[in-house]
Amino acid sequence: MTHLFVLFILVLLQGILLRGFPQAFSLMEVQLTLNFGFLLLAAYLFGEWTARIRLPKLTGYLFAGILLGPDVLGYFTRESVASLRFIDELALAFIALSAGLELRVKDLRRQWRILTGLVVAIPVTVFCTIFAFIYFALPQLGVLPTMPPVQKTILAALLGTLAIARSPSSTLAVIKECRAKGEFSESVLCVTVVMDILVIMLFSLFLALVGATGSAAATDADDLWVKIPSELVLSFLLGLCLAWFMSVYVRYIRTEGIFFLLCVAFLVTRLSHGLAGHTESMLGFSLHLEPLLICMSAGFFLQNLFKRGEFYEATIDRSFLPIFVVFFALAGTGLSLEALGSMWQVAIVYALIRILGVFVACHVSLGLLGSPMKMRNLYGMSFITQAGVSIGLAGLIPRRFPEGGETLFTLLLAVIVINQIVGPIAFKTALVQSGEAKGLRGQGSGIREQGPSQIPTSKEKEP
Repeated sequence: MTHLFVLFILVLLQGILLRGFPQAFSLMEVQLTLNFGFLLLAAYLFGEWTARIRLPKLTGYLFAGILLGPDVLGYFTRESVASLRFIDELALAFIALSAGLELRVKDLRRQWRILTGLVVAIPVTVFCTIFAFIYFALPQLGVLPTMPPVQKTILAALLGTLAIARSPSSTLAVIKECRAKGEFSESVLCVTVVMDILVIMLFSLFLALVGATGSAAATDADDLWVKIPSELVLSFLLGLCLAWFMSVYVRYIRTEGIFFLLCVAFLVTRLSHGLAGHTESMLGFSLHLEPLLICMSAGFFLQNLFKRGEFYEATIDRSFLPIFVVFFALAGTGLSLEALGSMWQVAIVYALIRILGVFVACHVSLGLLGSPMKMRNLYGMSFITQAGVSIGLAGLIPRRFPEGGETLFTLLLAVIVINQIVGPIAFKTALVQSGEAKGLRGQGSGIREQGPSQIPTSKEKEP
């Protein structure tokens, strides 16, 4: 109750400052600085309270952002949330790098049968179920406007692809909070990362079909066949170059790791945005590189090719708490309760169908591999969360489909809000039941726990 009492006092004081002394905070910069610092304190306290009632801290960070966002208390407006987007991007770069560092080739080889089954079964099952729901059910509910069969087919394929997307940032946040270490958590993170990459490629393919069929006025649609593969290849190549540069830093300097990573995150985000303008003037179309893929591939190459991942793992582990607080609190301010309120009935049906598809895929694929029923259920609980890439790609729907696109975007936002709230809770429950949530069983305070083969014998234990 102490955390809630302090949180209440903070919210009250913030309201008094902003409402009682408007002249003192009339400058947007001053108000943003005050609100941002207050958001971090409030989100941290709310996260500590949700941890006490056995919910993920991530859920507390999100709810704090929702509470202070435009739809509830209004401490943040839509404009102020947009102005803080660069902080959100820096935090995402840290999280993506950390996710890449968690992917070890030796672990992937050991679990290749499970990973292959899930990477194939989940996208196919979820895509087919959501495709059928969009194509046949939504027109009956009056959500999807009347359109030619070809356009409706491509639109259903786009939304089916979005349903495959997961949230590597949310998955990693729960793993870090629980200090989980083992085959289950490693395989969940790997499948999550691979499916997000798959979503980007499939969504780009269907967007190209939008322009090819003339279903909407899609700018640069004829160039997508060259543009999208180029963006993916360049992102991975830049990730490789970045990994080499970071390995050189570890070898010759190896100090001020946090400051160096902050510079790297800023460089990657600015470079990815700045390159779009230069390629527009040189090639006639803009290349939008994905910072998520650049940092994720950099972490993967650092860990497996250059063998320098330990330094950055330790550096990020020491600072992961404020990074996650910043990222998910800001994500909460951007979640639209208005969208959820306007379409909550259809959104709940949509979300339940998607979750059902995930469970069916896990049961079928893992059943064929002989996995026990408990593990099939645990994997099904681990792939619900949805955010990040989903929101960005969903924003393209209204631009490609002016007729009814805004309505579908609102529906997608409502579904994402549901998945982002339910998903982390379900995944944390799965980690606890799998026995890998060592941080919740009092087995040490470090981020990385020793596995069974690494536990020292009684002779080796320190007095």
